Amino acid sequence: MRANQLVLAWLLHQTSPRAVPLIGPRTLEQYEAALPALDLTLSAEQLARLDAAGA
Repeated sequence: MRANQLVLAWLLHQTSPRAVPLIGPRTLEQYEAALPALDLTLSAEQLARLDAAGA
């Protein structure tokens, strides 16, 4: 898992306020590198740690 995938997965889990991450890949490789974020499932503990890091 790459850092960008983790950030995108975290954003996709946000419900209040709802966040819709927009990506701007410059290459097909960058686009393909971001796609695994759609399949990441973060645990409640992981989400809490990421929320705390962003506060």
